[in-house]
Amino acid sequence: MEEKLDKLLKRQTVLIGVVILLGAALMLAHTTIRRLDDRMTQMQNTVGQLDSRTQQEIQNGLSQMQNILDQQASMLADGRITIGSLNTDGEEPTTTVDLAVVPKQVAPGAVVSVRLLDDAYPDWSMTLPATLAEDGLTYTATATIPLIEQLRVQMIVEKNGVKTVEYLPWYEPVRDRFLMEVSISRSGSSSRRGAKTEWNMDFLIHCYDKFYDDRPDQYPVSGTLTLVKNGEAVQSSPISFEDMGDISYEAEAKMKTAIPVAEGDQVEFVVEVLDNHGFTYRHVFPEERDGAWDIGEESSILYNGRELTGDALFPQKAE
Repeated sequence: MEEKLDKLLKRQTVLIGVVILLGAALMLAHTTIRRLDDRMTQMQNTVGQLDSRTQQEIQNGLSQMQNILDQQASMLADGRITIGSLNTDGEEPTTTVDLAVVPKQVAPGAVVSVRLLDDAYPDWSMTLPATLAEDGLTYTATATIPLIEQLRVQMIVEKNGVKTVEYLPWYEPVRDRFLMEVSISRSGSSSRRGAKTEWNMDFLIHCYDKFYDDRPDQYPVSGTLTLVKNGEAVQSSPISFEDMGDISYEAEAKMKTAIPVAEGDQVEFVVEVLDNHGFTYRHVFPEERDGAWDIGEESSILYNGRELTGDALFPQKAE
């Protein structure tokens, strides 16, 4: 009996030992697999980073090669655009532009000219003869242009009926040099009291120079808030601006009034800001409709009483 019991205990001890060994082996295998998995993940990340870096280096190399090829194929060695001051003597505001173009080489007898254009207004362009300057290398041209959006320039070389045309690789914003950015927000309420509607309105006006260079000269000189009913001014108040620095100006306009408003009457609040160049920035806020204040809002820029956009002053923008 005792011998059987000893054999049983020995078997149990062996089984326990086997189980412990199997458990230890499984834990070791799990740890090894997890480490291998971590290493595989690291390798995948490294390969992915190398692949991304390689692709970026290839792309940069191709871009550099393309730039070199473009430079080699280009007729242009150097060039510049200089925008002058604003001219407001006539009915339409204009500015001058001076161009200097240095081709790599021009065969004797060739004629060089430059073409001015605005990508936003394809119907507008101006071709100018380029005059060879005293240095014998630079071709210059001067023009008076309207306040187009972005001035682009082409260089044109003609000889023996063969014409070569190239876009110069730069452009110059024109309009933003002379026009402010004007943003206006409003808040308030209206309530019906008998035959009259009572208005309590606030307008916050922010003006700033859109073109940040070393000669900012756009700033508001005056403003007006007007309540208009059926196209006629009912009440008006002046707006005074505060210089906030960083070519920024702010003003707050308030209007509290009560006027008779019948069904079908059209009521609008008109904010106008006049800058030092004589441009008027107008924003029209219609009365609240169906709980919304922003329906039908309109903004425009005027000069000498004419709206600039959509006028001959600014050629019609292509859709």
